Amino acid sequence: MEDGTESLVFSVEDTGIGIKDEDRELIFEAFRQGSEGYDRAFEGIGLGLTITKKYIELLDGTINIESTIGTGSKFTVIIPETVDPLMILSDGLTIPSILVIDDDPLMHDLTERIFRGRAAIFKAMNVSEACYLLTKNSYSLIIVDINLGSGENGLDILHRIKGNPELSGVTIAAVTAYAMAGDRERLLKTGFDYYLSKPFKKKDLIEILENSLDK
Repeated sequence: MEDGTESLVFSVEDTGIGIKDEDRELIFEAFRQGSEGYDRAFEGIGLGLTITKKYIELLDGTINIESTIGTGSKFTVIIPETVDPLMILSDGLTIPSILVIDDDPLMHDLTERIFRGRAAIFKAMNVSEACYLLTKNSYSLIIVDINLGSGENGLDILHRIKGNPELSGVTIAAVTAYAMAGDRERLLKTGFDYYLSKPFKKKDLIEILENSLDK
């Protein structure tokens, strides 16, 4: 952005009928479309862009349109990185944020599937990436694998989090393949709030998030 802060920018482009200049504000109004009347070529109730724009504005973002009649339209969304990921919705609810620290991309994909519609997922492959994300956002739950490949491990990031007063209240769950006798007790004693051994059940991970929100 012009003020030097970083932003999330993404675009969606179509090959539709395009939008007239005079209709560019109208299409963001509830129950309105660029083509209206019984003879319009496209169905729909005209709420999609209305909801999208309101949601983006709640994140202090903007949505811009580039359009050519007969060719299509391009919608570009810009959201400042400084936005707290505990995103406030129009109904007053909040979406909790979860940081997943695991060197297995499959674990990242799995947690995104499990918490789709329930939480915003942030992903780190190692301690270095996790430390960066911890300075950028706040989280309702941090999920940590113990074995993170070479270098520092899950216990190292646990100690860093526990040693930071600003992070002392966050819930930390060890979700790991360490499942030998005594591992659960040892990890909980070390400072983790919860322990799950891999493979785990979807409902158990969701329950951990719900418990962390209750706190």
